[in-house]
Amino acid sequence: KRLLTTVALVAVTLALSAQNLQIHYDLGHTLYNDLSNRPSVTTTFEMFHPDNWGSTYTFTDIDYQRDGVAGAYWEIAREFNMTKNKQWAA
Repeated sequence: KRLLTTVALVAVTLALSAQNLQIHYDLGHTLYNDLSNRPSVTTTFEMFHPDNWGSTYTFTDIDYQRDGVAGAYWEIAREFNMTKNKQWAA
């Protein structure tokens, strides 16, 4: 129920802002027995937003196991335009 609720909440958020959501399933569990402790599902959310001053890129990875969320990773990058023609950014 939690996974479905999380996916539905993210889907509604994405519909409002038209971003990228990916759901990955690790098929290694069916091939190898020693991978049982590795998370089987990972969701990735990405956002890129350009503006007058530059652009912002962010993504979040959330790993799920049968008993809930196993871990999460979040990263953000912000660029500021250095020239008016937007060819150089810092």
